[in-house]
Amino acid sequence: MNEKDWKHLSALREAAVERLYDRIFENLKMAVQADDKTGREKVFGAKQAIDAGLEEVRYTFDSLRHSRSNANIILLAMVNAELVTEQEMASFSEDVQQHISSILNDPL
Repeated sequence: MNEKDWKHLSALREAAVERLYDRIFENLKMAVQADDKTGREKVFGAKQAIDAGLEEVRYTFDSLRHSRSNANIILLAMVNAELVTEQEMASFSEDVQQHISSILNDPL
Protein backbone atom coordinates (compact mmCIF):
# COMPACT_ATOMS: atom_id res chain seq x y z
CA MET A 1 0.00 0.00 0.00
CA ASN A 2 1.42 3.35 -0.97
CA GLU A 3 1.96 6.21 1.50
CA LYS A 4 -1.17 8.15 0.49
CA ASP A 5 -3.39 5.07 0.87
CA TRP A 6 -1.74 4.23 4.20
CA LYS A 7 -2.45 7.71 5.56
CA HIS A 8 -6.05 7.50 4.34
CA LEU A 9 -6.47 4.10 5.99
CA SER A 10 -5.00 5.33 9.26
CA ALA A 11 -7.41 8.27 9.38
CA LEU A 12 -10.33 6.13 8.24
CA ARG A 13 -9.63 3.55 10.93
CA GLU A 14 -10.53 6.03 13.67
CA ALA A 15 -13.84 6.88 12.01
CA ALA A 16 -14.58 3.19 11.47
CA VAL A 17 -13.91 2.40 15.14
CA GLU A 18 -16.42 5.08 16.14
CA ARG A 19 -18.97 3.74 13.64
CA LEU A 20 -18.65 0.28 15.09
CA TYR A 21 -19.11 1.52 18.65
CA ASP A 22 -22.15 3.52 17.50
CA ARG A 23 -23.56 0.32 15.98
CA ILE A 24 -22.93 -1.55 19.23
CA PHE A 25 -24.68 1.20 21.18
CA GLU A 26 -27.70 1.10 18.83
CA ASN A 27 -27.94 -2.68 19.28
CA LEU A 28 -27.70 -2.18 23.03
CA LYS A 29 -30.51 0.38 22.99
CA MET A 30 -32.72 -1.97 20.96
CA ALA A 31 -32.09 -4.78 23.46
CA VAL A 32 -32.92 -2.59 26.45
CA GLN A 33 -35.96 -0.91 24.88
CA ALA A 34 -37.66 -4.12 23.73
CA ASP A 35 -41.19 -3.68 25.09
CA ASP A 36 -42.07 -7.35 24.70
CA LYS A 37 -39.20 -8.51 26.95
CA THR A 38 -38.95 -8.94 30.69
CA GLY A 39 -36.32 -7.10 32.70
CA ARG A 40 -34.23 -10.24 32.86
CA GLU A 41 -34.47 -10.76 29.10
CA LYS A 42 -33.48 -7.13 28.51
CA VAL A 43 -30.41 -7.46 30.72
CA PHE A 44 -29.31 -10.67 29.02
CA GLY A 45 -30.06 -9.14 25.61
CA ALA A 46 -27.96 -6.11 26.53
CA LYS A 47 -25.10 -8.35 27.64
CA GLN A 48 -25.30 -10.33 24.41
CA ALA A 49 -25.30 -7.10 22.36
CA ILE A 50 -22.23 -5.84 24.18
CA ASP A 51 -20.39 -9.17 24.02
CA ALA A 52 -21.10 -9.58 20.30
CA GLY A 53 -20.10 -6.00 19.62
CA LEU A 54 -16.84 -6.26 21.51
CA GLU A 55 -16.06 -9.50 19.70
CA GLU A 56 -16.52 -7.65 16.41
CA VAL A 57 -14.22 -4.87 17.65
CA ARG A 58 -11.57 -7.45 18.56
CA TYR A 59 -11.91 -9.24 15.24
CA THR A 60 -11.95 -6.10 13.09
CA PHE A 61 -9.43 -3.90 14.86
CA ASP A 62 -7.44 -5.84 17.44
CA SER A 63 -6.63 -9.11 15.68
CA LEU A 64 -3.75 -7.54 13.72
CA ARG A 65 -1.17 -4.96 14.57
CA HIS A 66 -1.97 -1.69 12.78
CA SER A 67 0.95 -1.72 10.40
CA ARG A 68 1.51 -1.04 6.75
CA SER A 69 2.28 -4.70 6.11
CA ASN A 70 -1.21 -5.60 7.36
CA ALA A 71 -2.94 -2.66 5.68
CA ASN A 72 -4.90 -4.58 3.04
CA ILE A 73 -6.14 -7.11 5.59
CA ILE A 74 -7.17 -4.32 7.95
CA LEU A 75 -9.05 -2.53 5.17
CA LEU A 76 -10.68 -5.77 4.10
CA ALA A 77 -11.91 -6.40 7.66
CA MET A 78 -13.32 -2.86 7.84
CA VAL A 79 -15.07 -3.23 4.47
CA ASN A 80 -16.39 -6.66 5.43
CA ALA A 81 -17.84 -5.17 8.64
CA GLU A 82 -19.55 -2.47 6.53
CA LEU A 83 -17.62 0.34 8.21
CA VAL A 84 -16.31 2.01 5.04
CA THR A 85 -18.51 4.14 2.80
CA GLU A 86 -18.32 4.00 -0.99
CA GLN A 87 -16.96 7.54 -1.00
CA GLU A 88 -14.21 6.60 1.45
CA MET A 89 -13.34 3.52 -0.58
CA ALA A 90 -13.17 5.62 -3.74
CA SER A 91 -10.44 7.73 -2.11
CA PHE A 92 -8.04 4.79 -2.20
CA SER A 93 -5.86 4.19 -5.24
CA GLU A 94 -7.24 2.09 -8.07
CA ASP A 95 -4.80 -0.69 -7.11
CA VAL A 96 -6.15 -0.92 -3.57
CA GLN A 97 -9.76 -0.77 -4.73
CA GLN A 98 -9.18 -3.54 -7.27
CA HIS A 99 -7.31 -5.69 -4.75
CA ILE A 100 -10.08 -5.45 -2.15
CA SER A 101 -12.78 -5.95 -4.77
CA SER A 102 -11.07 -9.04 -6.17
CA ILE A 103 -10.92 -10.61 -2.72
CA LEU A 104 -14.54 -9.79 -1.90
CA ASN A 105 -15.77 -11.12 -5.24
CA ASP A 106 -13.72 -14.32 -5.17
CA PRO A 107 -16.06 -17.20 -4.23
CA LEU A 108 -13.07 -19.30 -3.05
